Amino acid sequence: MWYSENCPDDVKKRWQWTVLLMSGEELADHCSAGYVWFCTGGILSAVPKGTKAEQVWDYVPGWEKDFEDTGYQFQTPLTELEVVCYDGYAWLIVCKPDFSETVRKALPQACSMDEFYKR
Repeated sequence: MWYSENCPDDVKKRWQWTVLLMSGEELADHCSAGYVWFCTGGILSAVPKGTKAEQVWDYVPGWEKDFEDTGYQFQTPLTELEVVCYDGYAWLIVCKPDFSETVRKALPQACSMDEFYKR
């Protein structure tokens, strides 16, 4: 992850080990303002609002995963969706099948991995 030259100090501090339990709105604000950029490596796990930090602290994140595997496991039992910074030019969203249609409606540019690789 990189910070833009105009990234405010409070945003930098927020991403330095305190990013845990950042709201989706805050994440979107930082990304749309161009303050933070992602390259390779990084999984952002979405948990329900109101989740306490201590509820997720004991889980060790794993990076080497096969996202196309039907047995894919989220990083924590509370995770409902994961956003993966994928190869520096795309974001991979992994969610439960019943939530896929909601994601596709919210992000019309989203496509399946098969569609993505055919481009």
